[in-house]
Amino acid sequence: MPRADRTTEFDAAAAGTVAPARSGRCDRGRGTRSLIAALLVTATGVAFANGAQAAPSPNHGHSGRVEVDNSRWDNPEGFPPPICGFTVTSRLVSSKEFSDSTSGADGTTTERVTGKLIIDFENPANHRSLRVNASGPFTQITHPDGRIEFFGEGRSINVFGPRSQKATNRPGIVLSTGRTVLLSSPDRDGVLVHRSFSATGKVIDICGFLA
Repeated sequence: MPRADRTTEFDAAAAGTVAPARSGRCDRGRGTRSLIAALLVTATGVAFANGAQAAPSPNHGHSGRVEVDNSRWDNPEGFPPPICGFTVTSRLVSSKEFSDSTSGADGTTTERVTGKLIIDFENPANHRSLRVNASGPFTQITHPDGRIEFFGEGRSINVFGPRSQKATNRPGIVLSTGRTVLLSSPDRDGVLVHRSFSATGKVIDICGFLA
C-alpha cells in the first residue's frame, strides 16, 4: 500500500473523516473463493498500493538500496469499515523488501522495490482469513505535486478508500494479476485518491472473499 507525504484515504478513514460506505460488489460465491485461493497459493509476487511502499528520498540523486519499513501491515486494529464495509485486520508474516530510489532535479522520485513480503488478512467477525505472498516487484514514480504512478508486476494487492472506489469502480481490497497500473493524485483537501486502475490479468475482490 503506497505511503506518501500526503494523507491517504486509509489515514482519513481511520481518523473518521471519511463516511463508511459498504461496497455492493462483494461476490460471496464459493466459486470465487476457490479461484482466489488458487491464485493466492500460486502467487509469485504481489505489490501493494494506496499511497507508497517506501518513503521517497528527499535529496537529488541515487539513494542506494535500503530496507523497506512494512511495519504498517502489522495492523491488529484493522482497516476501518469504509474500506470493505467491515473491519479487516492484517498481520506481517515476513518482510524482506528493499527499495532502490533515484530523485531527479525536479523533485520526481523513482523507486524500484523487490524482495519478500507475506501478509495475513482476516475478517475478525467471521474469522475468514487468507495469507498473501506480496513479494513484488513494483516500480513507483512520485511527482512533486503529489501524483503517484504505480506499476506492479505479477500479482498486486491494491487498497481503495471510498473516494478511490467511486473513481475507479473497484472494491476496497483488490488482487490483480499481470501488469497493474495505478494512478493517484491528491484531492483538494490533500487526501491521496486513486484515479485510474488497470490490470492485464484477473481482478478479484478480496473484501468479497473475507465477507
